[in-house]
Amino acid sequence: MNEHAVLKLLKELDISFQYISHPEVKTVADHASFAADFPAQLLKNLLLKNSSGKHFYLYVLDGNKKADLRELALQRNESRLSFAKPDELIEILGVEPSGVTPFAIAHNKEKDIR
Repeated sequence: MNEHAVLKLLKELDISFQYISHPEVKTVADHASFAADFPAQLLKNLLLKNSSGKHFYLYVLDGNKKADLRELALQRNESRLSFAKPDELIEILGVEPSGVTPFAIAHNKEKDIR
């Protein structure tokens, strides 16, 4: 979902927002390079799947923390969680690896991401 589509969606949903332009951030290291000039909470957005590959989860966590997939699997009553494959990211969210964002949920036609 491109920038214009995100802004349009927020307006359509009557969600209040403040638009701030910043460099593209794909990794924690990218954020660190300009964090002093642009203070904001760093978040990690991960698309995970269960062991059968039938259930997908969008996991958003503090960017300074390590994802504990075992603990999350226990919380979700799943035997195991793993990262979605690049082709699954493209098919389900319409994004490339390192491009996962909550806004990509709009691309999920099945509306089955938890």
